[in-house]
Amino acid sequence: MKKSLLIAIIFFSGLTNIHAQVTTDSCLSLINGALKGQPGNIQDNMFHNLMIDPNNPNIVYAGTETSGMFKTTDGGQTWQRLRQGLKCTIQQTGYSQIFNITADPINVNIVYASTVSGPGPVTGYLYPSASAGLYKSIDAGLTWQQRNNGFTNSYNTFLSVNPTNSQELFTAIGGMKSTQPSLGGAFFTGGLYRSTNAGNSWIKLNTPILADSNASWGIIYAAQPNSAIYCSWHTHDAGIPSLGLTKSTDNGNSWSVINPSGIVIGNFDVFKKNGNYIIGTDNTSNHFAYASSDGGANWTPLNKKFYGAFQMHPTDSSIVFFLGGGKTINRTTNSFQTSQIVHTDSSLISGQYMEDIKISESNPNIVWVCAQGYYLYKSSDGGASFTKITAVRDSIYGITGIGDMTDNESTISIFPNPFSNSTSIDLHLLSGGKVSIVVFNTLGQKIITVLNGEELSTGNHSFNLDLTSLPSGMYNVLININDKIVSKKIIHLN
Repeated sequence: MKKSLLIAIIFFSGLTNIHAQVTTDSCLSLINGALKGQPGNIQDNMFHNLMIDPNNPNIVYAGTETSGMFKTTDGGQTWQRLRQGLKCTIQQTGYSQIFNITADPINVNIVYASTVSGPGPVTGYLYPSASAGLYKSIDAGLTWQQRNNGFTNSYNTFLSVNPTNSQELFTAIGGMKSTQPSLGGAFFTGGLYRSTNAGNSWIKLNTPILADSNASWGIIYAAQPNSAIYCSWHTHDAGIPSLGLTKSTDNGNSWSVINPSGIVIGNFDVFKKNGNYIIGTDNTSNHFAYASSDGGANWTPLNKKFYGAFQMHPTDSSIVFFLGGGKTINRTTNSFQTSQIVHTDSSLISGQYMEDIKISESNPNIVWVCAQGYYLYKSSDGGASFTKITAVRDSIYGITGIGDMTDNESTISIFPNPFSNSTSIDLHLLSGGKVSIVVFNTLGQKIITVLNGEELSTGNHSFNLDLTSLPSGMYNVLININDKIVSKKIIHLN
């Protein structure tokens, strides 16, 4: 690693605005990325990337277009920034767009982030695409590592985990022409890939030929009553047709196209309790909705238009939420015999849209929606009403970020570490201010509050942290000093 970094520094020494940070191996100092959050392409909005922890409805992840990921562990009251280990461009202008977030259903501490930065090579200092691809976290999002071994292209849009074997993953790479000027519009093939070792390596699957030149709109692995994998594909390039919805019943070894006659399905959802009921929309500007109750063999028009994301209730397929017209949240509770607008946000400006909707699997009364501009909406009554959460951007950009302490206002040490039973947290403050110290386990659950916004004077302060009553393992200490946050890993040994 040190040798490659040195070579890159020498190679780029004559270039301007790059300084010494020429490697995409990681962002050498954490950055914010674009600061707009307004309509437009790659302006740091939220996209199709909400994920609710499968076991805890208070834990929600949301990805951004250029500024990494953020997370709440208390149902949206507070947020923390997650970007340690995410790669960025050599100009340090932003992180790759997080397109989708997926948790391991067996171990929710393991989280995957599918990211894109224009199709292109997965390695190479000059290629922004090298910062993209699949990322994996084993500590509930606090740190990330790329998992691109076997990919020939980094445009990674969706991932699905086999619900009965979490070592087996399926992920989609988009095939299209590169948008990176240095690559001159070269075409990079895509396709569907499988890993049998939790993402350490990947093998490309044999899918219908158009999948190599399409990008995926979603992957769903339905385990009941019989295992089936669904994946939809659409094209970004003129002159190349879209494939639509495909299905595999032999664990991805072979695939069939299951679109309605004369229709190409784009967005879709599958009722996972039986794996046969599907709702999909055509990929034209009409967005007409269709339903199949036999795994895609036959389809019926629903006489509805879905202008955005939609999701079925996890235990009742007659309940479906769908976004319409960019500013409304809609719901049916009777399989589309009727439907209602349950929330409208007329304050969204032209070009801003509600982008994603997710229903909690562990508590379906909890529903989340995200919109461009860092707006979030939460329902705690099964979608009958929603509350808008507007301070997310201020919460994220008002702090330097998890792991940052760049203004030399303080020094922090935790010693000993690893430790048995107790350790000491020592702070040296160059200026006084409010300080909070909170300990979390790897599930993101708050374990101990050492300080809660207490005023501390300039100078040295020491606090004893006693974990005698807690099991051995890794914990995370979040230290907030005047709204700048540092995350420290500690290891408790019995």
